[in-house]
Amino acid sequence: MEDFQHYSDSSSKRLDRLEGNIKKLEDAPVPSVPRIITECDNEIKRIRNDFEACEQAISECDGPDRQECKKKLAELNDRFDRCRAELEFKRQSGSQKALFGNALEIDGPKQEAKQNLSQMSAQQVISRGDVLYQEAEERMQRAFGVTEQSKQVAGAIEVELNQQEQQIGRVEDKTQDLRGHLRRANKIMDQIYRRYLTDKCILCLIICVMIVLVVIIIYGAVGGKDLGSPSDSVK
Repeated sequence: MEDFQHYSDSSSKRLDRLEGNIKKLEDAPVPSVPRIITECDNEIKRIRNDFEACEQAISECDGPDRQECKKKLAELNDRFDRCRAELEFKRQSGSQKALFGNALEIDGPKQEAKQNLSQMSAQQVISRGDVLYQEAEERMQRAFGVTEQSKQVAGAIEVELNQQEQQIGRVEDKTQDLRGHLRRANKIMDQIYRRYLTDKCILCLIICVMIVLVVIIIYGAVGGKDLGSPSDSVK
């Protein structure tokens, strides 16, 4: 229980730092975003290590303490999942900002420098339209790429959650097996103790029988002499 409390407190503090770094991403300038995301990723690895230690500590608990620890670990896992989902959203938002933000800033001055359509020839208008269409198509492809990356990240998170659920299930199975072994060990110890008591009773009985036999033999020997003395006097 003490080990679980130590690692759960450590996980809670790390989650606080992770949430603080995620909030920093909202107002952080673009150049500092990768550094903050790297710090968040490192914090996530440390939290996972703490969670593994918590699961190990839970396997050593028993009774109501175990249920309480499992409940607290589930709350920490929910909080951790929300932080990761928010981090991935901020990560994708940063990618979109990097993809489209500079383009929008560059397009502004260009639009001011463009000629009016009335001053262009038909060929220039068609060429300009083709250029704009290609730029729009490129941006759409980038947007589709970001969407596909988001789907992949969501799929990876789902797979990881399934793995964690399977791991928790394996821990529970091991705990049940351990309890079964302990119950069998208790039964064996009870049988050994009963056999010990039985052997002790038999030994006491044997000692009593031997004492009785010794008493009978001594009494027989002493009594025989006493019986033989009157006959001798009659003669």
